[in-house]
Amino acid sequence: AAQMIPEISRVYIQLNADRFIKKGKRPEDLIYQPQFHFADMKWEFSDWMFLEYLSNPQRAAELFAQKWLLEKLPEISKKKICIGCIREEMEEMLKKTGTGPEVSLPRSA
Repeated sequence: AAQMIPEISRVYIQLNADRFIKKGKRPEDLIYQPQFHFADMKWEFSDWMFLEYLSNPQRAAELFAQKWLLEKLPEISKKKICIGCIREEMEEMLKKTGTGPEVSLPRSA
């Protein structure tokens, strides 16, 4: 569990939130979507995996995805938590300045 929690300071969160606000970003613009890259995989496409793919491609893909996710889960967790903290800080900053969504006018269709 400790590997999945980022070591970030309040100052880091505030500086990044302020930087994103100054760039015109909204809290909902901050999204982390991890990308799968075969080059990141540290294991080979073995004969067994090849035979598994030939007989059951769905299962082979699930095995690759599962292995990748297990290896990347700490990194994914840290980035998602960090971005979530920055997003929440942005919302608080926008509330304080009166430019947050709670004071915006309804959008017309």
